[in-house]
Amino acid sequence: MAQDWALSDIRDAAKRFSGLRSTLQVTDAQWARLINLVYRNEMPQQINGKDLEKFYEFSTVDGEGTHDLALNVVELLDGATLDDNDGDQEVPIIFWRDQAAFFKHFPHDDTPDKNEPQGILLWGNDNDTDDDKFRKIYIRPVPDAVYTIRIPAVIKPEKLDADTEVPVWENWGSALAYAAARNALALYGGHPTGKMAEMQTWFEYYFTLVNRNHLQQQSSMAGGRRF
Repeated sequence: MAQDWALSDIRDAAKRFSGLRSTLQVTDAQWARLINLVYRNEMPQQINGKDLEKFYEFSTVDGEGTHDLALNVVELLDGATLDDNDGDQEVPIIFWRDQAAFFKHFPHDDTPDKNEPQGILLWGNDNDTDDDKFRKIYIRPVPDAVYTIRIPAVIKPEKLDADTEVPVWENWGSALAYAAARNALALYGGHPTGKMAEMQTWFEYYFTLVNRNHLQQQSSMAGGRRF
């Protein structure tokens, strides 16, 4: 029988793996933060799982050509649509990935013409220090009314708060525990390189198993879609 991995189980395993068992070394709150950093930031960017794929939706503002992307969005995917909110069908719009091509097609102008949007561009990343570029969606033409834009996206899972809460995928437990142990050793355990390398090796092992499991599930689901 597979182990149920609640937050408390992941924390207890990380304590055993790292040897940092005392709350005088690492508090439970610090363990929760370490686990959530891996759970919400590190693994969603690498995993091939469909469970995190949802629609990111926002409303445009008349005359505003940018939108600040929410912090819980890991990645935007192809398939963006535009809804003019008049009750008819949504229409596809282009999700541009080439910044130079986007601004060549829609030249930058301090007073651009307003019209129904045809394309969007995500510009910036989490490491940008330039506030004008920090994870913004550029919308062109600049909207001439309020539209709804929907984009398939990978969304971070909700933070694990209570000890009884479980990850979206319970089979992530071992990988999360080893990664949290690795990071705890780096921050609070004197940075022992050998022990940290061991934790990283086990993390990669369990992460590979999890990723393989997700890929097999997706392949099984795709194979079952026969008409």
